[in-house]
This record gives sequence, structure tokens and C-alpha cells, in this order.
Amino acid sequence: MAGGPRPAADVPGGILDLLRLASDRPGEARAKAHAILAAGPAPYEASVAHQAIGMLHREFGELDAATAELATAVRLARASGSAEREADVLATLGVTLTYRGHSRRGLAALDRSLALAGGEAAARVLVRRGIALWVLGRHAEALDDLGRSIRVLRAAGDSLFEARARSARALVHLARGSGHRAELDLARAEHLYTTTSQTVEVAFTRHNRGLVAYRSGDLPAALACLDEAGHRYRQLAVPLLELAIDRCAVLLAAGLGPRRRPCRTAGRVAAGRRPGRAGRRGTGPGCHPGTGRAAAVHRAGPPVVAHPCGAAAAPGAVRKPRTVRPAAAPGRAARGRPGSARLR
Repeated sequence: MAGGPRPAADVPGGILDLLRLASDRPGEARAKAHAILAAGPAPYEASVAHQAIGMLHREFGELDAATAELATAVRLARASGSAEREADVLATLGVTLTYRGHSRRGLAALDRSLALAGGEAAARVLVRRGIALWVLGRHAEALDDLGRSIRVLRAAGDSLFEARARSARALVHLARGSGHRAELDLARAEHLYTTTSQTVEVAFTRHNRGLVAYRSGDLPAALACLDEAGHRYRQLAVPLLELAIDRCAVLLAAGLGPRRRPCRTAGRVAAGRRPGRAGRRGTGPGCHPGTGRAAAVHRAGPPVVAHPCGAAAAPGAVRKPRTVRPAAAPGRAARGRPGSARLR
């Protein structure tokens, strides 16, 4: 397509790898992005750097800053003459705007992105539009976008985005009350993330599998998954607040009263938190679907878009996008986080 993606050899230092790094090693990605911008890069490279920084702001719930960075990335992408670069950034901006509650603008950006992309690039846009639709509670449309994207991405061998699409689709299934289908998608997504060395995504997926087990009434399995996710989070220096809230909901559902004090403490801290990496990605067992980091696992019913994965509250625990909610009573539907797919 005219103005399509630049050949890999034409992208200095594998600049696009920065976007994958942002979802796996955020600190390193931030430092590299700022170093690239300090060197006075061309529009294409500068667009990627601003996009990575915007993604990081979104993952941590800084949605105003994320929007500003992504708007700059869109302008630079357009200046670079690459339609695929512009489409990719517009998709990221669209999810972020949705997390902020600007659903009309967010979906418009995603539609413009889809019009610029084709083939695998279009499938990656569909993943993000599916996440936005899930956040908005438009589950049938989300399933359609995510199903179409999975078919194309699987055929193309894009394991990373197929995993992200499956993570997001699992949250939609969970919101519709189909825990079995959600678990099947998450199991496949976890396998794919493992093959692509996405350690943070594996941890988020394990967290979401714990929420699915919770919704299915298998509390021992839920606690085992959440404990493993916690172990992975600590190794990766990922904030544990959302996990703590989800774990408390499972413990309370199991009638483990002695643990209630730490649960109350976690709830008080959560009451003032902004949606973001911890929020959007995951949704507590007693929460509504709302974020990305998406995001993340949201509940049945219209997503809570406080931020939201993030909003962001998209997945990731989507962060997000995933990302927005006080823990609810154990009887309520669990939310989730679509891994960082959430959220690119």
C-alpha cells in the first residue's frame, strides 16, 4: 500500500522493538525512548518513541499525558509518510481515548486506523478495537472483531498479537458468563506468550486465569493462579495492589475470616487509586469490566470505564487496558485485564 510500513532494514536499530519492550520491560523502554528523542530522530523514529512513552503513561493510569504523547506520535507518523505507522498509533490512541471515557472519539480513531491498514496490520487494529468495544460493553461486536483478528493473525504466524486477541476475547467470554470458553482462550494465550518471551503478559494471563477459576467456583485453583501471578509480579517489579484486592475477594469467598484485616487495608488504598497498569489490566473478582490495564479481567455487565485496560483498564492486570474499581462482593462478576495487548 502507498506509504506502507518501511522495510525492517530501513528502520534503525529495530526501532519497532521498542513497542514490544514497553509492555515487557517498561523502565528500560522509557529510558530508550527518551534517548531516541534526545538524538533528534526522523519523524518515523520519533513517532515510535512518543508512542512507546504514551503506552507507558497509559499503563500507569496517566491518561492525559498518554493522550498528549500519542497525539504527537500520530502527527509525526503522518509526517513520515507511512500509512501503517499512522494506523498503528491511531489504534493506540483510540483505545486510550476510550479508557478516558471519550468513546466516540476513540472509536472514530480506531475506524480511521482500520481504513489505513490492511492484512496483518488491520488484524492488529481489530484487536484493539475489540478491546475498546469490550470496555464499552458491546460484547457481540467485540467478539466479531477479535474472532476476525485471530483468524488472520494465526494464519500469519503473529503469535504475540494472537495471544493478545485471545486474552481480550477471554474477557468478553467471561463478561457473557462463559468461563469455559474464557479459560480455553487464556490457556492458549499463555502458551503463545511463553513462546514469545513476554514474561509480563504471562503473569497477567495467570492472574486472569485465577479470576476465571474464581467465577467458576474453583477457589483452590483461583488462589493457586493468583499466588503464581504474585510470584511473577514480584520478580518483574509489577505493582501488586490489584492482585491483593482480587486475592482478598477469593479468600473472603472461601470464608477465610482471619485474612479480612489486610483485605480492608487493600480496599481503602484502592479507593483512591487511579486506573492504570494495575487497574486497567485487571478487574477484581468482584468488579466490573472496565479497564484495559485492559486491557486485564472485567465483569459481566457494562464495563466500568473510570479510566478505564486502562482505562487502561485495558491488558494489562489488560492494563489496563488496562485499568478502576473497588473490589466488589465475591458474588459479583469478575473483571479482567487484556494483557498489554491490550494495549499497544
